[in-house]
Amino acid sequence: LAEVITCKDLSFRSPYVALQAQTFCPHFHYRQVVSLMADVSTLTALAQQDCIVELWHHCPRSQAVAAALSRGQTSTTAMTGQQQVFLGSASCPLQGLLTKPQGVRGWLALRSQLGKPVGAVQIALYFTHIAGVPQDTCPGAACPLSRFPELLQLLPADSAVMLGQLLSCPPPGFHGQLARVSIHMEELLLPGGDELERPKMANYTATYKLPGSQVEASASAKSPNGNQRTSSLLVHSWRVNWQFCGRHWVAADWGLARALLAYPLLVSVVKHELNRRRHRVSSSNDGVASSNNMQNGSAVPVGTVEVDLSPLLVCQRGTQRSGCRWLSGVFAVVHPMAKNLGNTQLHLRVLLELQPPEAAPDQLIGSPAFWQVEGPLAALPAPVSSLNEQKDEAAKSLGRQQQSERQQMQQNQP
Repeated sequence: LAEVITCKDLSFRSPYVALQAQTFCPHFHYRQVVSLMADVSTLTALAQQDCIVELWHHCPRSQAVAAALSRGQTSTTAMTGQQQVFLGSASCPLQGLLTKPQGVRGWLALRSQLGKPVGAVQIALYFTHIAGVPQDTCPGAACPLSRFPELLQLLPADSAVMLGQLLSCPPPGFHGQLARVSIHMEELLLPGGDELERPKMANYTATYKLPGSQVEASASAKSPNGNQRTSSLLVHSWRVNWQFCGRHWVAADWGLARALLAYPLLVSVVKHELNRRRHRVSSSNDGVASSNNMQNGSAVPVGTVEVDLSPLLVCQRGTQRSGCRWLSGVFAVVHPMAKNLGNTQLHLRVLLELQPPEAAPDQLIGSPAFWQVEGPLAALPAPVSSLNEQKDEAAKSLGRQQQSERQQMQQNQP
């Protein structure tokens, strides 16, 4: 297996990862340091372009010769021809390199040329040094654009405005008032295979952690129903209809803004296999096992999902309700040792509803439904709300200093 990382509009050659033996989950252990010039073209590419990861299978010489002979070609043609087979590719935005101190990290779902999921690959892209100064990659540290705000002036106008909203603390609309966050986990899509074999009897549960919080919430356990979904690409899957909605209240302040920018929403999916003998004895009439059976069954991790919630910090156009921000999508559930790596998918929606500025969060502090930002971000001091306020405060301080100097000069005059 070989991995190729390519990025458009950047002035360096796409690196090739060293070949690895064909295993179930190969470990590349690849690391390369690339020097970039912080000019207009590079910053524009980082703000608007994607990183593309491609996975190739390098055919052994014997397989290439056998394939050539089966097509009526000579063995010499196989030796001189291409011996690599494209498996799949994945992409991710490079914007996190500018807005997150830890950069871009996580699992990317690989898809074939037909759009079929074929696995996942784990990457990490981050700055080690900027202008000769080491970059702190802790989530609570300052991001590159916060450390070097002059870089915003080199970006296009639309990118500068959007990134400015992400980095302003608090962002537009965050005044310390109450906000309601709704986590909708609608369904889990399980790969059905070519023969549409129904998954084994089991219950599936999902637990999630909100950014900057250690409190876990879980969806009710359900088993796959008998309705399979068939796409235009003949990809079959079984559905677990959760239709779960978890609602949380939080203070829309700078702490929430930093948590949404630094940490993802982490969702873990677990399968509880049921004992068939006990299931026949104690299952109900509708075929749903009791909670005791689910607890007695072995728990098998299906995978995790990391959802970036930083888009909730930007005001969305076209929303019918003011103060409502949302994101939705179908995300890959990845487990490194799973049989179908990245082929399980979760349909998830997140809704952020900002309440009026006079709605104070004091009445809900301590409630189980209140989302309290904890950890290193909570210990950080509250920053100045925006760059304009920093300039205004600096101008006021300079004015006060000049006024005191004039008064002192007037007192010293005879």
